[in-house]
Amino acid sequence: MKESPLRIKGRAVAFTLIELLACVAIIGILSAIIFAGISHIRISSNKTSGITTMRSVAMALQIYTQDKGAMPGPTFRLQNALYNGKWGLVNYLAPYMGAPSDPTNTILDSFVPSPFLDYIKEEGNEQTIVYEANQDNVGTGPSGRSQSIWAHISAVQSQPANETPITPFNIYYALDNLDGGEFWMIRTSFEEARGHPEAEDIYAGERVVLFLDGHIEMVEDPDMTEE
Repeated sequence: MKESPLRIKGRAVAFTLIELLACVAIIGILSAIIFAGISHIRISSNKTSGITTMRSVAMALQIYTQDKGAMPGPTFRLQNALYNGKWGLVNYLAPYMGAPSDPTNTILDSFVPSPFLDYIKEEGNEQTIVYEANQDNVGTGPSGRSQSIWAHISAVQSQPANETPITPFNIYYALDNLDGGEFWMIRTSFEEARGHPEAEDIYAGERVVLFLDGHIEMVEDPDMTEE
């Protein structure tokens, strides 16, 4: 009878230790490649979502400004997504971003870049900061006016923030006196989420930034990846 190819002189063929180690190494390499690919896809998806959300914010800002003849707030430099009808940029933009019917203690989902929204809802922290506004209440230019078009907003917490009239002078002055890197209006800010894997560094060390001229960029920010 012909001997089975799987047997040599009556003994079963087995992998040697070297062959097993080689297989393990190959599996490890393939796993690393697959993991890196999945991570890249996840980060790319996060960036796309962040840019899409920022475009919605930019459009709402533009429409509000056209309707009111003035920029809305913000009252504070750091902004959350709590739509409570009192203060904060979200309360001005909510009517243009699908505001919920019941605004009491409600997070405006369309204002928050995914996947950060999941973290906020899971943790129940409605006060978590999601954006930083370029509001400079200190720095002033040669004429004594602030370098930021949001600089003279009063921070009265019990009332909506004052609106900032938009005039060619305001825009020109801001662009003329700010350094190039300070032309931004709003940028993502997830510093409070450090230590939470689902929210920390979701853009791989970058922020989504809306600039004064209306364009949006992903800008590298080393501070976002500091330990």
